[in-house]
Amino acid sequence: ISKNAALLAAYLTTVTVGLIQTAHYGVTESMLIFFMLILIVCAIRIGKEKKMFSRHWYAMALVCGLAIGTKTSALSFLIIPLVTWAILFYREKSIALFLRGISFCVVTFTLCVIVSPYSFLNFSAFSASMKYESEVVWGTLHVPYTLQFQHTLPYWFFFKNLHWHAGPIIPTMGCMGMIWWLLVIIRTRREAINVLPLLLFGILYWGYVGGWYAKFIRYMVPLIPILTLSTCWLFDKLLNYLKARPLTVTLLLFTLITTTAWAGSFMFIYNAPSTRTAASQWIYTHIPENSVILTEHWDYRVPVHLMNNIRPPFQHALMRNFDPDTDKKVMDMSITLERGDYLILASRRLSGTIGKAYDKYPFTSRYYEKLFDGILGYTLIQTFSSYPTFWGLEINDDGAEETFQVFDHPVVHIFKNSEHLPASHLVKILREH
Repeated sequence: ISKNAALLAAYLTTVTVGLIQTAHYGVTESMLIFFMLILIVCAIRIGKEKKMFSRHWYAMALVCGLAIGTKTSALSFLIIPLVTWAILFYREKSIALFLRGISFCVVTFTLCVIVSPYSFLNFSAFSASMKYESEVVWGTLHVPYTLQFQHTLPYWFFFKNLHWHAGPIIPTMGCMGMIWWLLVIIRTRREAINVLPLLLFGILYWGYVGGWYAKFIRYMVPLIPILTLSTCWLFDKLLNYLKARPLTVTLLLFTLITTTAWAGSFMFIYNAPSTRTAASQWIYTHIPENSVILTEHWDYRVPVHLMNNIRPPFQHALMRNFDPDTDKKVMDMSITLERGDYLILASRRLSGTIGKAYDKYPFTSRYYEKLFDGILGYTLIQTFSSYPTFWGLEINDDGAEETFQVFDHPVVHIFKNSEHLPASHLVKILREH
């Protein structure tokens, strides 16, 4: 990859919305990307030195140990040193490479134990946790926060949502660039040691993770740097074709503008108060003391505590809408709705999933429809939203994967019980088709 393409990749990575949001959350994915990029740099260094007896080989072992100790999913990063080792063994066919491979495993495992000792000291708990997470990921264990993935297509759902994370061009161009880059390496057998570990990691990671039932967009964060590099490599190659140069320059400028504009639009949500904070301030100001506020389980409770703000003595009741639909649940919902003075939907976590699950939640899905239609006696009095905004134009991202929105810029709805319908009447309404 040329210097200009590398600089372009660095810039596009800097203004990638998915990486900005991940850094804002302060989750481990930012650290894992850092480790992954170090592994790739080490693989390139080893390729240039064309030998395994290198300090970079042990640096890879140290980084792998740190990455796996940070998060178990970083086991996938072992693809990078494995491919590097396989290429060198294919070239040299040296017995000494086996010893280097063993030393790599020892160093990696040792550092992993040091970084995450309780994974081994309390292995039964660690194993149970991994079993639980794997069942959730593969969909053999259904939990409320994965309901949104019902009837979603493997690979396509991830690919579609990558455009929210990386802009309108990079995911598509990046996939094309990865395939073309790999074909060039296979055909020419050049730069294999420099690029093949990177490309094979991206392809194998996509092939494995893309088929999961749980399709949280953060699972695709490690692919973003690879897609960006592949996009810039593809632009670099297309610029060498004179006939394609005008179209390539146009597409390149469009990529720069849209990616930058999308980052600027997304940063708008961090320049404004959090919607839950704004909603809480409104609640403290406008809702009378001792009011009964209904909130939903599996979501943040609003109002939140605000600094230098004395909490009024509100009463709280919980709507357990993720519980299975039964006659008892309908009765409990009706009693709770009768009791409430205000109802707050702190995000679309429940309404956006249960509201579409007509087969699994026949009563509750209709409950959300009737709530917004005002049939349950509750009136929508306030909505707090903070969508990405560019030059005053809001970009509605309600169609993105849930976790892209509900943590840092959820839409908050506040309803007032204006009619105070009795529970017996609410039961009849909820059971009506």
